[in-house]
Amino acid sequence: MKQLLGRLIPSSLRSYLRQLYFKFRGLFYRGGGVECPVCGRRFRRFITHGLKRLCPGCVSSRRQRLELIYLRRETDLFREPLKVLHIAPDLTLHRLFHRQRNLDYTSLDLHRKYVDRNGDLTALPDPTESFDVLFCFHVLEHIPDDRQAMREMRRVLKSDGWALIQVPHYPQRGPTYEDFSIVSPAERKKHFGQWDHVRVYGNDFEERLEESGFTVRFIDYAATLSPAEAALYGVKDTVGFHLCTKGDA
Repeated sequence: MKQLLGRLIPSSLRSYLRQLYFKFRGLFYRGGGVECPVCGRRFRRFITHGLKRLCPGCVSSRRQRLELIYLRRETDLFREPLKVLHIAPDLTLHRLFHRQRNLDYTSLDLHRKYVDRNGDLTALPDPTESFDVLFCFHVLEHIPDDRQAMREMRRVLKSDGWALIQVPHYPQRGPTYEDFSIVSPAERKKHFGQWDHVRVYGNDFEERLEESGFTVRFIDYAATLSPAEAALYGVKDTVGFHLCTKGDA
């Protein structure tokens, strides 16, 4: 039923309805026990939704909150004039980055209607070295030719630019598992964990990025926070991300 509804309701409308639903629930979470670094508001606690801990104000997830803490503290994203490409953004971060006056921000997705333009990550129309910053969070596991997508991201990134890339990543399982003969949604969910995933990344994910020309560094940013901060922002044990550049790390 969930898959059927997912196909019948456009992704853009699903995103808006999801935000409205959780914001309504958020009315019952007023308080001061936790703080969201995305919207800056405080609540009694975060909304528990399965394994997720969502902000009652802006519906940010744990990984989105961790990304924002990193970006605010460790980068010049919110200070310098930068040209940014954001691949398949969620509605929460899409809205936040669009409000930043210092950013020349472009969002891209294959189908979503709220993005700035629709397009294919494996064939970007942008000239070489177009962007200072690139974000690609939980996208590559959906793309059959992920190596071509990685090459395209590197191509459009400026020589002194940087990219944050994140995928569901299980290095303890060994090499990346993919089988393109598996095409049915039910079988993909069984093998890859989600009906629209085409692989499970393993301990060779960084090698794939490096083969595409990136210099790669994994950042376990949650581990750098104090226990009190991790609890305040709801990011304890949140998986990190890969910082990718075209030069030396």
